[in-house]
Amino acid sequence: MNRAMTVQAAVGSIAFAIAMGGCGGAQQPSTTPPAGSVPIAAPDASSAVVPAAAASSPAPATQAQSKLAADSLPEGLSPLSDDEVKEAETQCKPLGDALADAAKRDKPKVGMVDFATEFLKNPPKLAGVDAARCGDLILKDLKIFRARTMETEAIRYLQAMARGVRSAYLHEPPTVCPSASPTPANLSDVKDKSYKSTSEDWSSSKGWSCIRFALAEPQRYQYELRMDPAAKHFEGIARGFPVKGGPVSELYISGSVEEGKDKRTDVMRR
Repeated sequence: MNRAMTVQAAVGSIAFAIAMGGCGGAQQPSTTPPAGSVPIAAPDASSAVVPAAAASSPAPATQAQSKLAADSLPEGLSPLSDDEVKEAETQCKPLGDALADAAKRDKPKVGMVDFATEFLKNPPKLAGVDAARCGDLILKDLKIFRARTMETEAIRYLQAMARGVRSAYLHEPPTVCPSASPTPANLSDVKDKSYKSTSEDWSSSKGWSCIRFALAEPQRYQYELRMDPAAKHFEGIARGFPVKGGPVSELYISGSVEEGKDKRTDVMRR
């Protein structure tokens, strides 16, 4: 398994324990599609990988320039080394347990990273624990956990968008949907907060209704659909801020639909 894929699981017992302890906004990434998306037929198992974008799309990155979202981290984060993982799992466990207990007891309304940051400003004295060093490792792990949790939303919804494009093309007569403008329109609406969309958000662009895509729950990413009808090519884009205080992060899924066959990439990171 790729190192980035093991980041969450490596010291994840700390992050997960704190999340389950009651920190507001913390979730374990789900293996099921998020609630609020419209169920769409699953893609063919024979789907093939294609170049990331058609030439008519607005200067997208190529496959060589991009990275698999599942095997990478957003800008501002780096995976823990093997030595750091071992250190956190052994020497730092007492401090992680104390933090998890505090979260369970206090059930704070702030996010787990903010709660841990405040807690670690005055950590309990624990024999054999380097509080400063362990605090750094725990915060690093929590920030990765938060980013991975948020990106789970984007990945699932991008996959749903791709299925929607294919489903529309399989209709009689085949339909190549139009583009759909970014929702929400302002990227700042998902910075450090969730956005609760309305039905008007999804009905304002014909592209969304064409692929039968609308969200009922608060979203942490801005979504956009770019279509090239002539090339039967699409690109779904998700923009958000999985690292608090960091730059915007962009994930995308692209492909083409021709002769009833769905061809698309995995979800990629620019």
